Amino acid sequence: MGKKPIEDNTGYILNNLDIGWLKKRVGNIDVICPCCLDKKDSRDTPLFDNFLNLLKHGYIHKELKTLESIANELLDYINKQSKANTLKKDQIMYHTRLWACNQCVINKKALFADISKQQSSFEGPCMMYVDINLNCKYCNVPFCFTAREQQYWYEELSLRLESKATRCSECRKKKDVQKRLMKLLAKNTEFSAEELEELIECYTIIGSHKKIKEFKGRLRNIKNNKRKS
Repeated sequence: MGKKPIEDNTGYILNNLDIGWLKKRVGNIDVICPCCLDKKDSRDTPLFDNFLNLLKHGYIHKELKTLESIANELLDYINKQSKANTLKKDQIMYHTRLWACNQCVINKKALFADISKQQSSFEGPCMMYVDINLNCKYCNVPFCFTAREQQYWYEELSLRLESKATRCSECRKKKDVQKRLMKLLAKNTEFSAEELEELIECYTIIGSHKKIKEFKGRLRNIKNNKRKS
């Protein structure tokens, strides 16, 4: 049974694939969930379904002509994925190795990806999104690149899977503030009270005390002049 080639028009053995035989052939493999870091039975994870999804979408490029060859490829896939928690977060393949156990999915700690919306990657698609702890490139403070953010980046914005967040929320906020500042400062040197308040808010976020003092003084002068008039 496992020797007979059963190919469909894509060149993979998908028609009449004996799922029961395949699961029995592969059996149980102990894996560490990269999300909760608990030891799991591979049958309590989406790895089997993830593999079939990759197979159906043509991401596994080996010419698999027998059920036995699929079983061996599945074993290799699970073994590689089981080492995901040992990969460094700056490695390109880190994202594409991410997955989570069924319990993490139930607890909404992980999200299934829609690989049809992702840009193609040398390492293959990312099957699941899991919260990743990173260090900010600019202030070195630890921050979380959430599963929701990853889903937005890779499916809505169509960013490459090799891309990842480099700024913590505070540094991202400062970057946005700097853009606002550039627009305001490019406008003119005579600011309205509302514009001065916005400038003070921006410099407060950035932490420029000298500028805060300067624009607070200018705002105070405007208010005093209004009272006099």
